[in-house]
Amino acid sequence: MDAVDGGARPFRLEHNGVVPGEDYVWGRWHRAYLDHCAAACPLGLHERRAACGYRNTAKFVRREAEWLGCVRPIPTVWLEVIGCRLDMLRAAVDLDGEEYDQALEASGVPEYFVIRLFGGMCSRRSLGGAHTLVEAEDAIRRFQEEHPRLGCALHWPGLRMIRYERGVAVEEDRFRPRMALTPEGVVFNAPPEGVGLTGFR
Repeated sequence: MDAVDGGARPFRLEHNGVVPGEDYVWGRWHRAYLDHCAAACPLGLHERRAACGYRNTAKFVRREAEWLGCVRPIPTVWLEVIGCRLDMLRAAVDLDGEEYDQALEASGVPEYFVIRLFGGMCSRRSLGGAHTLVEAEDAIRRFQEEHPRLGCALHWPGLRMIRYERGVAVEEDRFRPRMALTPEGVVFNAPPEGVGLTGFR
């Protein structure tokens, strides 16, 4: 699928030699499409600011950076201003989801599990060569039988986190890219950067 805006070079949505589990980057495609549209937009900073109803240039610059980073609801008016098509954005998120699924399937079992010691302090401990999730959870259960007050987690960076208390899985986060259209604009689920290791309850 291609998106062509005016005389700008097309943005091509296609897998490009990505090796599942090795070259995976969360949100690669929808972030790249937003960057592409913003770079191809013929309007200057002040024209974009005025079209989006902002008066303060510094605030608008901060907002644009947050919209491009997908960390804040993106107003549909700004998407229209930069020439971003919602159907292409959805297709990009779908492709991100496919790459997420491939990376998760190829991820195997982590070598370590994470232990919450106190506050934001964490440590890690080897899973002793566990090859399956069942073996990994057995290792965590044995550890938590000896240390029942310590929370533990299996963490696949950027992909998934499962938290355990007293040997039982109590919460799971999966970071599959998602997009929703709300009254505030387009919203993406939070990028997983920095999520998790100190995110115990």
